[in-house]
Amino acid sequence: MKCLVDSGTVNAWCVRRKCKSKPPISQLVYRRQIVLHYLEKCKTVPKGPGRPSTSKNSLTLNWVSDDIRYDQVGHLLVSTIDKKMKRCAGEGCSSSIRTMCSKCNVGICIDCNFIFHNK
Repeated sequence: MKCLVDSGTVNAWCVRRKCKSKPPISQLVYRRQIVLHYLEKCKTVPKGPGRPSTSKNSLTLNWVSDDIRYDQVGHLLVSTIDKKMKRCAGEGCSSSIRTMCSKCNVGICIDCNFIFHNK
């Protein structure tokens, strides 16, 4: 790839050198002009959205609003879809479980269920 860019730059410099309307410049100066042009054009690189947070609490808070989480209605423990393992959303719990809250749609173990759904 570097070879193609170099040969393209040399070819463009040769064409420019043969052009009578432009003053002659060295290949080094020509390359510097190209680099400066691209540096000026692409001055700032837009940042992407970044990586999502891996904090367990932030994931749980993003998934479930407090209104739904603490409403005390319809929070039934059910088996996960296809019996896949999930991490428990309970604070400080790192269990891998196959149960989830049917309303909140988060993995939750039996021990953490009451604490998770009460303030």
